[in-house]
Amino acid sequence: MAIESTQTCISFTAEVDLSSWQYKPVKIGSANMTVDKADADNDPTIGILQNKPVAGQPAEVCVAGISKAIAGAALSTPGALVECEVTTGGMIAAASGGFAIGRVVQTAADTEVCSILVSPTYVATA
Repeated sequence: MAIESTQTCISFTAEVDLSSWQYKPVKIGSANMTVDKADADNDPTIGILQNKPVAGQPAEVCVAGISKAIAGAALSTPGALVECEVTTGGMIAAASGGFAIGRVVQTAADTEVCSILVSPTYVATA
């Protein structure tokens, strides 16, 4: 079972409907203090969305700490860097040059909820 731990969260405004994006990565939106889905190659992720806001509602984003996240592929190596999978927003092993959002704390199979140590300052070098 995935866990969460002490987190640093920041409240933004959802730029788009994020009601199906809980426990997936977000990026800074195009307007002030907004967030959008991180769903394109090399999107610079800032954290993991903790709630299910629609456009215009508060979006709670974990920017540091241990968060639940959705696996976009099997994550079987604790400590491995992870990044956002383009189509689903799930966590996958970080590729060289990608924007890693953190490290695997608890492993999971594809589409399962896992635990990620959120630290979006990591840049994948693998």
